[in-house]
Amino acid sequence: MKPFIKPRPATPPQPEPAAPKPAASLNELTIFALAAGISDPTERAAYLDQMCGADAALKARLQQRLAARLADIPAPPAPTAERRIESALLSRETSAKDSPALALVPVSAMQFPALPPQLQRQVTFAWGSATLMALAVGALAVIFYFEKDARVRAEGLAKEATGAAEQSLRDRESSEARAREAATEAQRTADARDKAEAERDASALKAAAAAQETERLRAEADKQRAELNNLRTSTEEKSKAEKEQMLATQRTATSALADSLATLANFQLIAKAYADAEVSARQCFELRSANGIQGWPLVEARSLLGEASLQRNADAEAEKMLTAAGAEIETLGAPTNDIDRARFTSASKRIALFFNATGRRKEGTEWKRRLDAIVTPRQP
Repeated sequence: MKPFIKPRPATPPQPEPAAPKPAASLNELTIFALAAGISDPTERAAYLDQMCGADAALKARLQQRLAARLADIPAPPAPTAERRIESALLSRETSAKDSPALALVPVSAMQFPALPPQLQRQVTFAWGSATLMALAVGALAVIFYFEKDARVRAEGLAKEATGAAEQSLRDRESSEARAREAATEAQRTADARDKAEAERDASALKAAAAAQETERLRAEADKQRAELNNLRTSTEEKSKAEKEQMLATQRTATSALADSLATLANFQLIAKAYADAEVSARQCFELRSANGIQGWPLVEARSLLGEASLQRNADAEAEKMLTAAGAEIETLGAPTNDIDRARFTSASKRIALFFNATGRRKEGTEWKRRLDAIVTPRQP
């Protein structure tokens, strides 16, 4: 079950604030106002150097503003002798006073010692009120800034926590899916391995049984062959009657030997000993042909030799033997006993196997239909 996570409302993107126009700071205005009250250019320059220090940009702006202000003030006319006397008298009366606006300019505690003596006397305590006001504004600005920053960080942390929880849930689901797939694949591999081992064991047992039976049939065939040779040797020493009897016995022995060779060839085909199977099947076919054995035994010999030739890639000989066996089956008709029926079934399968193996399925189907029609009773 997925844990319930209450989605947080998406915070709409805040528009980027327009770049503020550069404004003069309170400190810059204070320095400008005090510098504007100094009439002596040398003292004014010294005051600017002291207040600006290494801030060349601040000094350049102040000099530019002072130059613009002095350019706006028209130059006074050259004073006459009477005017100079009057100015001297007035300066005696107002020597302790200056522009009343200068007293209202706020000056910080760090800037106050740097003022000229005549300006220090004219500055009132209005700078204290301005300083307190500036501190209050700054404190409010800091409070608002930290409050906004804390809110933004809290929203960011909440988004990160939500994203981390969702990612963790996705990772866990992905891990579980991969684990299930791995378990399924492991089970499938184990089943395939067990099946392959079972098939291998069955094939090994089958091959061992076929090899054992092959050895037994080979020994029996060797024994029968030895007996046949003995009979052939003794044939010349007996009379005509005995010779005819021996020939009959020889024919019987030959037939039995051919049957043993046919059985041996069949087991050799099962054991995939195709070279030995071809030798045994050829000997069986030659014995039956030489002794005039026709019918189903010869069909069996032809089909065995045809399958062995097919497995040895002798397709021409295989086709010759198998088609001849099929034609002879059509001539013989339906088998009448179990042995002949077994020979018919094996020969039919070998004929179909040949045409399927050589890619001639249509001919194989036609042969199967023709052979099935032999043993299938016709409907009245």
